[in-house]
Formats: sequence, C-alpha cells, structure tokens
Amino acid sequence: ISLFDTRFTEEYGLLLLFADECRPAKVDVEEYLRKNNIHNIKYIALFDYQAAGPMTPSDLLWLAMANSDPRRDVKLLSGGELLLDARSKHPGVGQNPKRFPNVVMSSTDTIRLVDERWAEYGLGEKIESPSRRYRKLWLSPRAEW
Repeated sequence: ISLFDTRFTEEYGLLLLFADECRPAKVDVEEYLRKNNIHNIKYIALFDYQAAGPMTPSDLLWLAMANSDPRRDVKLLSGGELLLDARSKHPGVGQNPKRFPNVVMSSTDTIRLVDERWAEYGLGEKIESPSRRYRKLWLSPRAEW
C-alpha cells in the first residue's frame, strides 16, 4: 500500500487506501493496519494507485462499484473492519473472471468534440470530462486487459 486518504474517516469511518503502483495481485490490508497502528476504522476501500489524486468522491464511488463484486471483493477483517477491494482485477487470478474490463472512458477525439460543441447541447456550465481523470487508469488499448 503506497498511499492513504483520511478525508472520509471522521464523518463516515471510511479509510481509503491505494495499492502499490505495480498493481500487485494481492494486498495485505490487515498487515498494513497492524504496522501503522490503525484502529477504530469501520470501512476500508482499497483502490488502484492510479486512482489517487484528482478523483472526486463521485469518481471513487463509480470506481468502487465498477470494480467490485460483493461475493469476491467484500471481506470482514479480523479487527471488524469491512474491506471493499475496488482495484482493477488481474484476469484469471484467484476468483477473478478470466476477462476483466478496462476502465470505460471516451476517446480523446470524442472529448474534444463534446468540449467544442458543449454550448449547442444546452447543458449549462461546461464541466470537465471525467474521462480525462480516468485516462490514467487505462490498462490496455482494448476493452479488456
């Protein structure tokens, strides 16, 4: 685990953790909590390293739901914490499906076109495309990785 984020800890009891940049297949969250003397956390969400930084809370929620299956990715840890593994899964490793989807995002051409024509769509104030933030999560040029 390379990074952590405590912005939701006080209000929600949620600790955000970000796995190492090398995308390890397994992460020992309990060992991390023990080594860092972390207690009194209700929930832990584990994300890919690349999700740290400019992601909004809505982006993180989207990633958590898109990258998890409760049967496979939700675990009760020995200290009573509920862990959600919201990382991109290595295809075919453990209980992971043999195929796992890449992050969904618009192409740079589509983003440019929407940006250029935003006013025509009547959607109000222009917003940044979430696809710009998701690009750093891209795992391969294919729909799956």
